[in-house]
Amino acid sequence: MGSVSMKHGVGIIGLGAVGTTLARALARAGLRIRALIDQKNRIALALRDELHLDECAVDLNQLGGELSCLIISVPDDQLQQVDRSVARIAHRIQLSLCVHTAGALSGVVLEKIAACGIPVGSLHPLQTFTKNSGAVLLDGVYFAIEADPPGAAELGNLVKKLGGIPVLLEPGAKVYYHAAAVFASNFLPILLRSAVELTGAAGITEKQARKMLEPLMRKSLENCFQLGEASALTGPVVRGDLKTINLHLAALDRFNPHLADLYRKLSLSALELAQEKGLDDETAKAIYDLFERQSV
Repeated sequence: MGSVSMKHGVGIIGLGAVGTTLARALARAGLRIRALIDQKNRIALALRDELHLDECAVDLNQLGGELSCLIISVPDDQLQQVDRSVARIAHRIQLSLCVHTAGALSGVVLEKIAACGIPVGSLHPLQTFTKNSGAVLLDGVYFAIEADPPGAAELGNLVKKLGGIPVLLEPGAKVYYHAAAVFASNFLPILLRSAVELTGAAGITEKQARKMLEPLMRKSLENCFQLGEASALTGPVVRGDLKTINLHLAALDRFNPHLADLYRKLSLSALELAQEKGLDDETAKAIYDLFERQSV
């Protein structure tokens, strides 16, 4: 496989939160954006106007040989359809590289495009996005890259121009990487919602609860990264406080059995960290036995 170049510009299909943020970042970095395409044409037109792109295709039928790299940023269940659509016009756009931004899927899912002789891969920014995310959000963000060496090198250069940090994944590693992202990001809102529900049971309003919980959660997360997970762990499990754990479980079982079950599962994981931190084996076994009895 020869070298890969993006000298003829970059295009994006799918202008949701990720695609829109990438487009803004590409424009800020001074790269040539040759295509902005979305199912809702008005979104593509609005973004083209926002970025002052006079020569920019907003429809697949407008694509020509001036495009080197195509980034597909659509929901996972739409990838096959876009793969087929791009493959049908591959003979006239002469792409050097085509990648998607799906988190858990390998680049090889773009099999129709690959069958046309176009190198494929994936490019996933490890960040959470909204439609209003600005290009600056990508500064310092890690990007997981999956592609053959020439494409990976070119994607790495692209990421650096966007202010990001490239990380090359080994084949087959993508799904584990993305599951890690889910644990690190997607489960935080679940923990906050659970805490807000419980403060509500204590007679505290949601608005006040969020104000109270924010500094606690921020400091706890800060401690994790400064001290490490085990050293940052606090609470009744690491203290070996069986009395408090029993009180929590009894109250949670009355209030919401689902939260009680979540408390048990998370506490068993906390028990492993507590032992790393120095909790003695006898106390650890007593806590483990307590949760085993409670789950029967």
